[in-house]
Amino acid sequence: MARPLDRYRIDDGLGAERRESYRKVDRSAGMAFGAAIASLLVATMVVNQSSGALQPKGSVAGTGFQVGTITLNDDDDGRSLVNLDNMVPSRPARECLEVTYEGTILPVEVSLQALADGPLAEHVVVGIERGTGGGYGRCDEITDVEALYHGDLATLAAGDPLPVGMWRNTGDRSSFRFTFQLEDDAAAIGQATSVDFRWEAVPQ
Repeated sequence: MARPLDRYRIDDGLGAERRESYRKVDRSAGMAFGAAIASLLVATMVVNQSSGALQPKGSVAGTGFQVGTITLNDDDDGRSLVNLDNMVPSRPARECLEVTYEGTILPVEVSLQALADGPLAEHVVVGIERGTGGGYGRCDEITDVEALYHGDLATLAAGDPLPVGMWRNTGDRSSFRFTFQLEDDAAAIGQATSVDFRWEAVPQ
């Protein structure tokens, strides 16, 4: 008599434990591949901001006026801070930047703001530190480090600019160390984001 099909068991030569192990490996490999196509692009810029009261007014009866300058420069030479097309959770990215104040108006209050675009921003954890020494490509030389921010990129971009401090002298400079870590979350698979970090100097 023929037996019902549901009583037959396919024997592929593998035990149940080994088959389950292979399934786990396949799932892990799929996650790793998916995360590998998440991409992150980070650029930087400095903004020289002055109040309307500092616009040229001309001269009257021999009295002269000369407008001062507000100038911030960084040492990235136009390069992206970070550009990753294969970001994965196990490989954090790190880069540094030195920003120098070269204006004549003193003092100025300097702040740092992030402008992010793209859904991956919710899944990238960023750490920002300030120190002295070092610069672009020279993170290991930074000393006297203090933490400015640690959290996800989307929250940073949605919040107020980070205060960097009062710069009182022409030539004042600080180095900034950025660390970017992708969360181990399936929602990050295939996502991308870009972010600009902007420094502003406002006269006080």
